[in-house]
Amino acid sequence: MTVSVSGPDTAKVFDFQFSGLKGQTGAAAGFGEITATVGATVGVPSVSVEASGPDTAKNLAFTFTNLKGEPGQSVGSIQRTAGTGAPGTTDTYTMYDSGGGTIGTFTVYNGTDGTGSGDFKADGSVPMTGDLNAGEHKIINVAAPTADGDAADKAYVDSAVDNVEIVKTVSGSVISVSDSADYRLLGLKLYGKSVQDGVPTPEAPVEIESVGDGGDIGVKIQGKNLIYTTSVTSTNGVTISKNDDGTFTLNGTVTGSNAGIYFFGKYDQPKQLLPNGSYKYKVDGLFDNDAYAIRSIDNGNQAQVINGDVLTYSYPIYQVLVILRLGNTYDNVIIKPMLVYGDDMPDEFVPGIEPQILTYPTPNGLPGIPVDSGGNYTDEEGQQWICDEVDFGRGKYVQRVKKISNVTFNASDISSPVTESTLYQSSPLNLGVSEYSKALCDGMQYSRSILQNNITGFYVYDATIRARF
Repeated sequence: MTVSVSGPDTAKVFDFQFSGLKGQTGAAAGFGEITATVGATVGVPSVSVEASGPDTAKNLAFTFTNLKGEPGQSVGSIQRTAGTGAPGTTDTYTMYDSGGGTIGTFTVYNGTDGTGSGDFKADGSVPMTGDLNAGEHKIINVAAPTADGDAADKAYVDSAVDNVEIVKTVSGSVISVSDSADYRLLGLKLYGKSVQDGVPTPEAPVEIESVGDGGDIGVKIQGKNLIYTTSVTSTNGVTISKNDDGTFTLNGTVTGSNAGIYFFGKYDQPKQLLPNGSYKYKVDGLFDNDAYAIRSIDNGNQAQVINGDVLTYSYPIYQVLVILRLGNTYDNVIIKPMLVYGDDMPDEFVPGIEPQILTYPTPNGLPGIPVDSGGNYTDEEGQQWICDEVDFGRGKYVQRVKKISNVTFNASDISSPVTESTLYQSSPLNLGVSEYSKALCDGMQYSRSILQNNITGFYVYDATIRARF
């Protein structure tokens, strides 16, 4: 460094000159070989690092020790600790480790070549003696069935169902299908219906009753033979029991008076049990002087025949029974009762099957209005209806009928030739109709003639209710 000075004493100027401050060029640092070794010792794990070589090529050596765990125990022995090893019995075995400790137990069944109580052979030569519980698992690779009682896989069942040619479209409050397939219902629909018992007037309203007003609608599906019961009451010395094939067995001697065996209803509990329609009833196996009968309430409209004939009945059914004559003795006598809807009585006995009941909630009922044309449903008498419906195939409730209440009327400004009474009108919000629409009212009769005539009634036109009263 050099310093030069200039200027007066009162304002000296110093000039510093520095030189040689930059050092010599150094060597770059670096790594040479890096190695790691793992020892075979047992103990507390540790690691050491050894560095060697110049800074420009350092060698690092990692040494890991004590990474190996303590030796474990192996299975030292397996010994039978319970059982005798006899064929057809079960033994218990215990596993011990090499240090003598217990590992666990397992059981072994000693087979007897298919003759033991627990034997099951893969070749199928030993039949099962109980149900096969798959525990929510599948049974796979099943061969196509060739005989009754064979199992069938999904592909076979699907193919069989797809090839069923029985396709019936039927409707009505009571539906009877003479030829059907054992398969689920396709396209089930419930249609509404509303009726009034009389002509309503403002002074004498008539309630509108709709299907399902009770809160739900029930659909019952039964077999051809409508007689299905789990038990029948024995009476007058005769016991009756139901058999697995749907028949009934009689035993005993009739005492006191003729014995009535009721399949439907009770003598002292009149209640309509089946919907109106035509029925046929027959009971095979009774004695020649026995009879069977169908009765309405209070024994009115009773129909009764002696054993062997087919009884036809078209009144509301309250009781279905057989009549066993006083003094007759029955010793394991089997009877075969059949009650069918319609005219098709099978020649051979068909057992009754347990009914399947579908209940659908209808908190507001399922209304329907009779119309001359344009209905979405036609009943068995040819009457068309515009009605709400439940479409189970699509999972939809379809509303076509709207309910309104507490309607307020004002004098109408519509011109009318009638001067003896006033024409009123009301335009409820969201009525949602156009042109003329059929309707029901509990206080007036529907009539489009009120505009030109002095009569009480109402009609709906272009979202407006017009009434004369």
